[in-house]
Amino acid sequence: MKRYLFFSFLAILLFNHNALYAQETQTFSIDDSVLQAIEHNLGLKVERYNPVITAQSILKEKGAFDPAIKFELSQAYQKGISPTIVESQKQEAYSPNFSLSGKVPTGTQYKLSWDYQKVRGDSIYLIFNPYYLTNLSFTINQPILKGFWIEDQMTPIRVARKNLKISEFEFIKKADELVNATVKSFYDAILANEGLEIAKLSLSLAKNILQEVQARIKAGFAVNVDLYNAEAEVAKREETLLSIENALKDALDIYGKILGLENLDQEISLIKPSTQPCNPLGLEESMQDAQFFRVDLQQALTDLEKKKMLTKYYKNQRLPDLEFFGTAGPSGLARSISGSFERLGDRTDYMWKIGFLFQMPLALSEARSNYLKANFEEEQSQESIKELNQRIKVEVRQAWRSVYLALKKIETSKKTRFYSEKRHWAEQRRYQEGFATLNDVLKFQEEYVKSLFNEKKTEVDYFVAYAMYEKVKGTLLMQYGISDSQLGITEK
Repeated sequence: MKRYLFFSFLAILLFNHNALYAQETQTFSIDDSVLQAIEHNLGLKVERYNPVITAQSILKEKGAFDPAIKFELSQAYQKGISPTIVESQKQEAYSPNFSLSGKVPTGTQYKLSWDYQKVRGDSIYLIFNPYYLTNLSFTINQPILKGFWIEDQMTPIRVARKNLKISEFEFIKKADELVNATVKSFYDAILANEGLEIAKLSLSLAKNILQEVQARIKAGFAVNVDLYNAEAEVAKREETLLSIENALKDALDIYGKILGLENLDQEISLIKPSTQPCNPLGLEESMQDAQFFRVDLQQALTDLEKKKMLTKYYKNQRLPDLEFFGTAGPSGLARSISGSFERLGDRTDYMWKIGFLFQMPLALSEARSNYLKANFEEEQSQESIKELNQRIKVEVRQAWRSVYLALKKIETSKKTRFYSEKRHWAEQRRYQEGFATLNDVLKFQEEYVKSLFNEKKTEVDYFVAYAMYEKVKGTLLMQYGISDSQLGITEK
């Protein structure tokens, strides 16, 4: 029984602790929201892997210049009829071989080899039996036409670096879109909360009218129809309040998802910015910012640089293979291991070989295809940049005008709300004096509530429009102090 009571008490404590934790209010400003989204948004976390994955291609391409060590150890035995009396009918050999090979950025391939053999046979003509043979050689191969020199050899690495830069730009675009979505979601939630307060005010006004109608009926100055109308209006506004409460919950759920909050049931409080609406930069200055800061334009220019590299590379690949090669090194043959190494050190026995290797396919279909494809893709990128520049101009002009329109709407909405409020209270006084009907009062009351909401909405529309204006200029991340290092991007 005591154990049961103990665990029951513990469960109650845990429940109350979780309940208190769930009810704890978390407060966010717009800057807090943006930083939270950048750090915790799940979609952006997924996108953050793409540049890291793309970066591995650089390491892969650099691997073409990694030196390689090779060691081979073998033992062989051969027995068979020999066509001559010179060759052995039985022969066994023991052979360890070592080599170091690789390629340098000039395209030069090198190989340093050491070969050792111990051979025993049954031929009577063998001078040394067993004999020991040691060879040391150094070989180079240098392309002269196709793949000649550093630029052609380094093209795959440079292309991989450009792909990494493009991937980083793509990630920055995703972050830019996330910040814009965060701003919109933040102000949507602010507006929903403002709408909730206005709906409560609207319901309060309707209840006041209902009380006044009830008092007038008791005094004999109103009929039951007015009572029914007032009660219906209260019921309608209660229904509206419920809908707005649900809309606020939906807006906060979307906001919490964007921010990557683990507990969507946690109560959230949003701090409305104190920033006052202001004019944007001049149109020409805005255009200059867009040309300098737009990430998609930088991405397109980087892609064009990559395409030019590939065009030049594949142009070189159409050339035939012409290669200079050379091999040289000493050798040592003796009846003992030490003797073979002594002769190797004396360099009395040696060999060398130099020459040229020429090779060309009779048809260059693949090489020509790769070059033409790269050339057309380069031209396509150039046209895409022209189209992008034109689109940027249109987007900046539209966003710039949207900010000015939002500013004008703020001014007109304030005037509309001011005169609607005046007209509402004047009509209510006329109703109290018997010069207006209840329907007139409810009509002007509803117009006043709508104008009040519209005033709040125009302010929100301005901040959303200004965020879009910053986005089309490419300066939205900078506005909220989000640097490349915060996004996990560093200069290579």
